[in-house]
Amino acid sequence: MFATSRLSVLGSLLLAGLTSMVWTAQTVAAQGLPSGFRYEPIPTWGLQDACAMSFAPDGRLFLCERLTGRVRVVRNGVLEAQPWYQINYPQAPNSEAGLLGIAVDPAFLTNGYVYLFYTDPSLQENRIARVRDVNGVGTQFTVLSPAGAMPLHPFLIHNGGRMVFGHDGRLYVSAGDHGEQLSPQDPLVWPGKVLCFDVPNLTVPANSPFPGSPAYAVGLRNSFGLAVHPTRGWLYASENGYLVGDELNRIVAGGNYGWPQFEGPGMPVGYEAPLLTLPQQPALTGMAFSAGAAYPAPFRDCLYLCHWLGGDVRRIEFSANGQNVVANHFFANHFNAFDTQLGPDGTIWVLHGQY
Repeated sequence: MFATSRLSVLGSLLLAGLTSMVWTAQTVAAQGLPSGFRYEPIPTWGLQDACAMSFAPDGRLFLCERLTGRVRVVRNGVLEAQPWYQINYPQAPNSEAGLLGIAVDPAFLTNGYVYLFYTDPSLQENRIARVRDVNGVGTQFTVLSPAGAMPLHPFLIHNGGRMVFGHDGRLYVSAGDHGEQLSPQDPLVWPGKVLCFDVPNLTVPANSPFPGSPAYAVGLRNSFGLAVHPTRGWLYASENGYLVGDELNRIVAGGNYGWPQFEGPGMPVGYEAPLLTLPQQPALTGMAFSAGAAYPAPFRDCLYLCHWLGGDVRRIEFSANGQNVVANHFFANHFNAFDTQLGPDGTIWVLHGQY
């Protein structure tokens, strides 16, 4: 679902909105969408600075408000008035800090767990915590990451914070390099990585590619998007680049993505080359795969990738082995797209708003 602030929250650029991208077999395209698609705005009056979202198995949509620290819930297409949980910030975090990521446990119907990636109110470090849903309210807030694992840059930049569950039931987390040049190539520290944990307590998997460390892949700068292929389980990440451009990467166990020594195409032997490099640096953010019969070919089984700058949504088609991009299309243009998720109805939901 795809929305803009102008459609779903009366034009306020300080708020965030949701819409869906629905295919209706119509011959006339909605503005900025291919023929047969239309936007379906979701009522989100009161949602502020939302940046990430995750669906629960019961159909609820959980969203992070970056600056307020509130976790909000959309139930049956309506934003609930009361926050589900809130991290209390004495004042709104500046730069790139705040409540940045959320992932609902696949066993949510049994354990009620929701995982959060957030900047500690002291603004000294990023943390990962677990909250439990009890009667529709977040309770039992538990910090899981060890103290000092993700210390902040003085300017609060390059935090990453995306989280997604893999088909193996493990939690994958993008940790930005925090502006620190040595960390991405050191597998024993957390920044500049895709991390992998067993849940519910963030333990290091026994088969970690870097024994004793949760590092799953190294050499990353600042990834704002993680997505898992719905049937094959392949993991992909967007990457905000520096001089060469923004990247789309297939994340493999033990892979080294080059940063800060290398970026972009033409990686030396021993490094993982990006599947796609976008030299215009559109500030890639969230992404999600379509699946099922809600979209016709060629729009199903594709990756939908957000551009923060310009608000574009890009549609990516992969080779059969998932290792090559075979088609790369602009799909939609809207306002500051920040995250995408596959909804229970099989349509792509897009979150947008002011960063």
